Amino acid sequence: MSGMPLKQAITLLLILLLSQPALSAGYSYRYRDNDGITHIGYSIPPQFVENGYEMLNDQGRVVEVVLPKKALDKRSQEMMREAEARHQFELQRSKDEALLRFYSSIEDVERVRERKLLEFDNFISIQQANIISYKKKVANLQSQAADLERINREIPKEILDTLTTLEEKISDAEEAIELKRSEKEKVREAFEQDIKRLSILLYGEDSDTTQSANN
Repeated sequence: MSGMPLKQAITLLLILLLSQPALSAGYSYRYRDNDGITHIGYSIPPQFVENGYEMLNDQGRVVEVVLPKKALDKRSQEMMREAEARHQFELQRSKDEALLRFYSSIEDVERVRERKLLEFDNFISIQQANIISYKKKVANLQSQAADLERINREIPKEILDTLTTLEEKISDAEEAIELKRSEKEKVREAFEQDIKRLSILLYGEDSDTTQSANN
């Protein structure tokens, strides 16, 4: 800067200094490698990011902490379990409120249960009666067909078609009965659970315990 006026030289120096990146004002990272050795740098090698790291300000103070991936995964699973527990709690509370709103005693539940189960029994009885009727018709048609065969007469298509239809109706009715019986058992179990839960809500104990005490 020989021959340059002092004031101009100072101004140029200030411009140069201000134009340099202020590294001291940036952030650095403290992280561990796969051997557990701690490092500090202005960047983190990609292979060590999952180990977690701390972000430091220009004074070396921690301003942000990123947990290791394993810890994050564990925390994520814990949060999911907590969320599921809260969901189940809210679901149970809603069910409890509904039980207390619909029933005032165990006897109320039992009356509704018996009425509902009776509906299943009536449906099954109707289907069983239909099956008996269908089978009688099948037997009559089969007898007619046998008589025709004995005299070497061709069995009319109407008889064969009716037999096929009746067999299908019998099969459908039998399947409906099995489905209804399965549904009836599920409904019975659901009512038993409602009775046990309502007993706890009303009396603070299981219905079995309550009945034993009453006996």
